[in-house]
Amino acid sequence: MILAEPCDIHRSYKLRARESCEVITAAPFTKCHDVVNYKLYFAHCKDDICNAEDVKLQCRALADYAIACSKLGVIIGNWRKIISECADETKCVTGTSFKECANACGSSCGALQSSFVCDEQCVPGCTCPDGKVFDYNGKCVAVTECSCMFEEIIYVAGESRMQDCNVCECHRGKWACTDNICPITTKCSLNEEFSSCMKSEIQTCANMHLPVINRKIEKCIAGCQCKESFVWDQTTNQCVTPKTCPCYHGGRSYCESETMQQDCNTCRCLGNFWDCESNECAGMCRAYGDSHYTTFDGKDYQFHGINVFTLVRSNKKNEHSFKISIENIGCGSKGGTCSKCVVFSINVGDIVKENTVELVRGKSVKAKKVGDFEITYVGMWVFVKAKDLGVTLQWDKKTTVMVRIDPEHKEKVEGLCGDFDDSESNDYRNPQEMIEVNEISFVNSWKTYLNGSQAEEVPVEMCGLNNHRKYWAERKCAVLTGDTFSACHALVDPKSYYRSCVFDACACDSGGDCECLCTALHAYAQECNRKGVHIYWRSQDLCPLMCMGKHREYTPCMSACPQTCSNYNMYDKIKNNCEFACVEGCGCDDGTIASNDGAVCMALDSCVCKEIDGVAYADGDKIESMSDECRSCYCMDHDIHCLGLSCYEGGIVPELSSSLGTFSGGATEYGGFVFKPAELTPALCSDLYDNLVCKRFE
Repeated sequence: MILAEPCDIHRSYKLRARESCEVITAAPFTKCHDVVNYKLYFAHCKDDICNAEDVKLQCRALADYAIACSKLGVIIGNWRKIISECADETKCVTGTSFKECANACGSSCGALQSSFVCDEQCVPGCTCPDGKVFDYNGKCVAVTECSCMFEEIIYVAGESRMQDCNVCECHRGKWACTDNICPITTKCSLNEEFSSCMKSEIQTCANMHLPVINRKIEKCIAGCQCKESFVWDQTTNQCVTPKTCPCYHGGRSYCESETMQQDCNTCRCLGNFWDCESNECAGMCRAYGDSHYTTFDGKDYQFHGINVFTLVRSNKKNEHSFKISIENIGCGSKGGTCSKCVVFSINVGDIVKENTVELVRGKSVKAKKVGDFEITYVGMWVFVKAKDLGVTLQWDKKTTVMVRIDPEHKEKVEGLCGDFDDSESNDYRNPQEMIEVNEISFVNSWKTYLNGSQAEEVPVEMCGLNNHRKYWAERKCAVLTGDTFSACHALVDPKSYYRSCVFDACACDSGGDCECLCTALHAYAQECNRKGVHIYWRSQDLCPLMCMGKHREYTPCMSACPQTCSNYNMYDKIKNNCEFACVEGCGCDDGTIASNDGAVCMALDSCVCKEIDGVAYADGDKIESMSDECRSCYCMDHDIHCLGLSCYEGGIVPELSSSLGTFSGGATEYGGFVFKPAELTPALCSDLYDNLVCKRFE
């Protein structure tokens, strides 16, 4: 996989990044060029600016170079005063002053108490006058006035506390304690032992794989600790052997042999390590909210524009022919746009085989012809899968659309979702296979109606246009960066989702503002689901989701392949082969099963068509025990229907038919049996005859 340079991806910042970072090639930095190679820092400076799209990051790169020089004895001097963009960094609170080369060791009361070995002798920053240090409140005080801290409680100078049977007094920022030998009265738990001087840091299941750092013990504390060869398990609060430690992922623990799903790969906990499959997962493209797009290769962009656009389509290299288009409409008074309609077409251009599914908000989802698409309802989502094509459309019935395509389509697709070649640097490819400079010209190249609205850049500060919504938007979206989603932060960076959330919450000022907010929050929650982290984030005060009907309950992670009446007898196979991450929605209680449209949960026996010889058959299931090459028997309407005589009774193998014809209205006769239209399902037809075509009854 070829990795693109950040400034090639964010080209609009390329020139500004170079101009801002070039100062490292001139005075006063030249005095260090012979000591520290500046070229690497120059490159990192440009990469940082382009990656974050923030010119101010030049100061961080220049500071890194100045620190590297100071460690080798070359002091750059007060370079920040020369570079105006970095001048604000020299401003300090009253009573302190900025130094380019300050001593970081022992510069605060906390540092005096710490047992860490300090070697940072020259660092830039605000410092106290000589003879003073920072206290825990950030004020400069004399060392004799330094307070001390114990278990997050601050004690002023001269104050004392008890530690076991000893008295400890705060003196010059450190604890001075008596050294009486205390009697042992503590009873330790299983696999623990008493120690008169416990280790400063205990070894746990979470940190036992990390290198051990032997830190100086300032003062012995008596108590119980794990015996040798045991570690502390935070989940059970007891000492265990390392082999019995659980695995950790997304803020929770998993026991031995327990599994969790990461996209299309199953990971199993084996000996406190994760053993994960290495399947190549389908590519995913996403559009949500106020036109936030992510390509198959992970490139994020945004635009405003009212038109119909090609989201993804097969290119000339692809043996299949398909196209998914998306229609954007206005959803805010300041130019905001969001999706209204999605059209999924296959066998495009073939008059006989072409088929289409339209997904329009507020309308039922139907294909023009039966047999080519699998349409399933799961939780908040509708899944539309093109059979034998490796393309699935996922829609939340609102403004979120996700397209998943199998790896066989790599480099064989085009459109707003990019070309799926594992490189986002060339995702802005137009229909003429030329790379556009920016997202706006790229988006406009894929619009359907030339006389329609042009795509435009989004406002840099949407909340500035709707200032009255800014506080509400920031407060509501802050849940993404707070404790609620903290278990997912290490796997999915929330920063870009937070910015998108605030943007959408400010932009939606024409009604439906809570929906825009909830869609943005849900986008992050679903990405966490893909990474195997499932967050209960909804509440009565934030995006509540009501589950109507009996036996239904909200869950942030329900199977994307739920058990229904139509898959009852083969669900184990379907569950094991489910290719989608779990989704949010209203799941069924244990012992109940979902209706085919996912709207109702019912008792398992409500799905049974008939029980024969101890085997329960769902409506439309083939009864293998009564069928052979000459006769096929099915369970329909709680009764048995057979086509033909068994071979044992003189039946013959039926000739294969390419079509069963076109039906309309009432029942039809076939093979001496009368069938209602609903009984001739696509599944039944395809099972009876190869290449059989059953047309839909209106």
